[in-house]
Amino acid sequence: MERINQKLGRHVKKIREKLGLSQEELAERADVHPSYIGIIERGEKTPSIHTIEKLAAALNVSMQFLFSFQGGGAKPAGDVSDYMSRETLGLLRDIDTKNKRIILNVVKTMCRDLKKTRA
Repeated sequence: MERINQKLGRHVKKIREKLGLSQEELAERADVHPSYIGIIERGEKTPSIHTIEKLAAALNVSMQFLFSFQGGGAKPAGDVSDYMSRETLGLLRDIDTKNKRIILNVVKTMCRDLKKTRA
């Protein structure tokens, strides 16, 4: 039977990759050594509650979400777009309204262009 640290490790890796973060970037955000991220993701060690808390904050998800596995794998129980949205909101938090509107227009244009290239 698969151990909880292996499930947690795969889940952390999946979230990190969905956010486009390297192990080094996640380590910096969570204030842990980069090699420790690899150890966690491979399920070699069980991180402390304090480290799990720092990882959750760095990934912009709740600790509960980190432990939300489905079946035997490490699939997030929530929608991937949910934590992508939270990451985006976190980036926009300190930007003034005028610049947020500019960013929104740029994103809308990019989405339109993507739809055209897929068609």
